[in-house]
Formats: sequence, C-alpha cells, structure tokens
Amino acid sequence: AGTPPPPAGPALHAQLSRSKHGTQNAAIARRLHDLSSPGGAPLVLLELGAGRGGLSAAVVQASPAPAALRVLLFDRMKPRGCLDTHMAGRGAVVRRIKIDL
Repeated sequence: AGTPPPPAGPALHAQLSRSKHGTQNAAIARRLHDLSSPGGAPLVLLELGAGRGGLSAAVVQASPAPAALRVLLFDRMKPRGCLDTHMAGRGAVVRRIKIDL
C-alpha cells in the first residue's frame, strides 16, 4: 500500500554508488567540498534537469556541513522518489523549481 520512502543514509550512499553516475557524483561532491571554505558563505548548488536530485543528494551526503548548502533543483516536474526531503533532513536548504527547460 503506497510507495516506500526513498533510501537515506548508508542505503542512499550505496544506491548512488551503484548508479551509472555514482563515480561522477562522488568526484563532483569531493571537488565542491574542496572549493568550499569553512565558516564562509553558504555553497549554492544549482542542478538543471535535476530529476530525482541524485547529484545534489551525493553532494549533501558527502558534505561535512550540509547546513551550509543551498540546493536549487530545476526540472519540469517533481518525480516520484525524489531526494528533496532527504537532503532537507540532513540540514541543507532545498528548493525545487518547476520549469520547462
């Protein structure tokens, strides 16, 4: 009855690692973490054609300070199983903007 909730924590990390973009997501997350300054301005992440938000979720998952992240997801719809709530639960500020790209 109903759709199960999307994975979180280690299960999400395992799912992202298995995905076809897992390696790319991890590399981007590491690079963004390297570029961020501790105690500096929030890091704003824009994901165009976001789909479920997998790339942003990988960045939030890898971040030692997810509360310093501002995530803007752009897509024409909000798909089932999107990871917005998971990212917000880790402290990131998440906003999904529906727009036809």
